[in-house]
Amino acid sequence: MNKKILIVEDEKNILFVFSRLLENKGYKVISAEDGLKGLELAQDELPDLILLDLVLPKLDGFKILNTLKDDENTKDIPVIIISARSDNESIEETLKAGAENYLVKPVDRNKLLAEVDKYI
Repeated sequence: MNKKILIVEDEKNILFVFSRLLENKGYKVISAEDGLKGLELAQDELPDLILLDLVLPKLDGFKILNTLKDDENTKDIPVIIISARSDNESIEETLKAGAENYLVKPVDRNKLLAEVDKYI
């Protein structure tokens, strides 16, 4: 069975590149371009891993992460934050809230694949 990865990312180019990269490695990829849709997909699809941007339309990544970690059905899904925000406060806040890791954009493809493999 293919492992399912949810990518929540509003930048279409990044979403496309990450999706193709992961699909080529055999993962089933589902995606959302805004926070509300991303949260709905996470709760409905229960993916094996979530790649989550922080700056999103409709609902930001911090709120999504906190909601997922407070929900009995989604609290154990690993979440990797991928964001252009590189300030220590954002990094510390998300790791404290339960994210597995925090990658700063631009993310090297090999680094991304290594992180995905680590948590799936």
